[in-house]
Amino acid sequence: MKAKYTALFNVGVKHPFYENGTCASYTTTPVPDMVVVPSAETLTLMRRLDFIFRTADNTGGFTVLAATNGKIGPDDLLRFAPKATEKLVFFLVLRNAAMLGFNALPASIAGSIFYFTNQISGDPAPRTNLHLSQSVDGVKATNDLLSRSSSTYRYHHSTPVVPGTVEVKHILTGALVTPVSLQNTATTCDLLFNLAALPLGKCELWIGGTRISAFYHTGDAVPPDTYGVVELSLADTLDANYRIIETNDTLLAPTPLYFISFINRLTTWRYTIKMTPSSPLFIEIGKLALADKPDFMAKLKIVANNPAITFTQSVPDDKTIVFVSDAPIALKERYTVPPAGDTLKLTLTKYKGVPLKEAAVKENLSYPVAGLIDTRNPLIIYSDIFLTL
Repeated sequence: MKAKYTALFNVGVKHPFYENGTCASYTTTPVPDMVVVPSAETLTLMRRLDFIFRTADNTGGFTVLAATNGKIGPDDLLRFAPKATEKLVFFLVLRNAAMLGFNALPASIAGSIFYFTNQISGDPAPRTNLHLSQSVDGVKATNDLLSRSSSTYRYHHSTPVVPGTVEVKHILTGALVTPVSLQNTATTCDLLFNLAALPLGKCELWIGGTRISAFYHTGDAVPPDTYGVVELSLADTLDANYRIIETNDTLLAPTPLYFISFINRLTTWRYTIKMTPSSPLFIEIGKLALADKPDFMAKLKIVANNPAITFTQSVPDDKTIVFVSDAPIALKERYTVPPAGDTLKLTLTKYKGVPLKEAAVKENLSYPVAGLIDTRNPLIIYSDIFLTL
């Protein structure tokens, strides 16, 4: 017996942080920042439909193939057709925690999950470059982050609730679940739902005919360190470019290629330089007349071989000097200077602009550690570099 399998769809990841756009630089084998795990219900569905799941480390994603049986015109015909409400669900498990730092993502997503789906409307992108985030320019917490719930869903409502007016709706199937417990007080209400009978998927809580919240039902078998979920509908009613399966159960070429595209985090670089008593710079400053010190410090600068990157010095004390970038800088695996692509070089320079006296104090200043950011002030996210001279 011979069976033919045709690519159903491909999913890839775009990381502008990385030089190769996908994962950390490698010589032999790529190591993506995430592991893709099909949900239990998806494994059952794929067995029934004769689908095959394959990871694709070179793209940071995965591929699903389907058994086909002949053609209709130029298009492969599925051997087994899914129902219109069926979908495939894949959990994204974080392998590299630093990813949350160097991408523009929340530092913590406890109780939430990133939701990526092919149920996108109105996007004219070609089938070889489709986005699974809500925004075409990449993943954003404001658009793509949902609260998550196991099969036990609890909700604390700020007002009392009339019994019989509350339900959880499963978006894809339209299935409804009513609360197993409704506890009113004089001012609030605690709701408890058992979602075990529902498939995995996006759900909404409705109270008195009003949509109160949306969340993703992950079920109870979620791998540890799961940060995202990819939900791919198999319905033939999706927009033509996002559709996986046609109305006649064929696979239209080219195969859909979906991307999860992340956005570089922009941070303000802050160099904190500590001078020890034995430091040549500390000794040199100590020998200056009091009237000469302000001019010396004003001409002590961090100079980049990229004119677009500049730093301003804060008011120093006797042993500490702080330089802060004048504009946020996109975090990168490798920093280069356009257009030639030379390596970015940062130099602590004294007497900047003074002929015959200008000199380097320290060359090749280190870059920030990609995964370490200071988010205490959400308006200015710092990448700190600490140096001792």
